[in-house]
Amino acid sequence: MHLADVARDRRWPGYASAAADHGVRSLLSMPIAAAAGWSAAQSLYASTPHAFTSEDIIMTRRYARRVARSLWMVVRVAERAEAGAQLAVAQSSMVLMDLAVSALKSDYGLGHEAALQYLRTVARHTRQGLRETALNIVGASRPDPAGRGQKNASFRGLAGIETSSFSEGPYKTGSTA
Repeated sequence: MHLADVARDRRWPGYASAAADHGVRSLLSMPIAAAAGWSAAQSLYASTPHAFTSEDIIMTRRYARRVARSLWMVVRVAERAEAGAQLAVAQSSMVLMDLAVSALKSDYGLGHEAALQYLRTVARHTRQGLRETALNIVGASRPDPAGRGQKNASFRGLAGIETSSFSEGPYKTGSTA
């Protein structure tokens, strides 16, 4: 958009008079190619009418293309960073679920599928998400200070973590799963 003389332009009378009130007599505005979710423009203002030449318009268009490529790259990097952050959250949730399943298997002698089913059932009945339920189970399960029930003291990955019974933790249930 090129307004050579804001005072004489009749296309946008309200905008032209507001610009003239701020000392703008000529303006050049170039859209920057839009991508998913964003759009931009660059605007140049001059205090004299007919300030922008055809060369200025060509240079502004070139600059807008460069800015569009740069913004596209920034958006792509941001999308990848967001995807990476979402993956990290998902992975941490999976680790938490694995810890909770390991605690249920160790504490109650459940098989893997039975421990997962118990976790889902508790989450559904307490109206908590699986992640919150798993966090509660892992938080309630503590190592036995007397060393009872520890089958293997060495760390063998997440599946090898041994924990104490829930009945000895802060959430005494008085029964098994």
